[in-house]
Amino acid sequence: MEPTPFGPILEFVTDMAAVITIDYGKRVYSIETTCKVSVYHDVVRLGNDNHPEFFEYNAIWDTGAVRTVISPKIVTDLGLQPRGKVAMYHANGVSYVNTYFVNLLLPNKMEVQILQVMDGNLPDADILLGMDVIGLGDFALTAPQGKTLFSFSQPSQYAIDFKKEL
Repeated sequence: MEPTPFGPILEFVTDMAAVITIDYGKRVYSIETTCKVSVYHDVVRLGNDNHPEFFEYNAIWDTGAVRTVISPKIVTDLGLQPRGKVAMYHANGVSYVNTYFVNLLLPNKMEVQILQVMDGNLPDADILLGMDVIGLGDFALTAPQGKTLFSFSQPSQYAIDFKKEL
């Protein structure tokens, strides 16, 4: 079975909106959570029977990244096979890296299926969640009383427009 060419497929573990909120209680400079990864599996076509096991890793949410990156550790742990190569543009130039297909289970229990990811060396986490995942829902970062509050919801709940709220 080959992955769909139409992009990632979403499955909601619950019938309601999948939401995560983290109140860090202080100012933080990176949004870090856990995230689970499995070998890709098309639940829509194959159902949940025999879904590959998910493994939990540390993740950083990065709105400056276009695509999601996984570490070589995940590639090894899951026995992933490269599906191609792409150019990865970063602060030091460009690198040509392998791509893989995986399923992600976000902390809000939303499963992103058949997501194409790139491999890369990540110093502080095993997953860097890029805009390909973040853009699937509502991402909010606020700092009431100087303390970081992070929320992510899928499906989108409503438009957040601070100017209109003034």
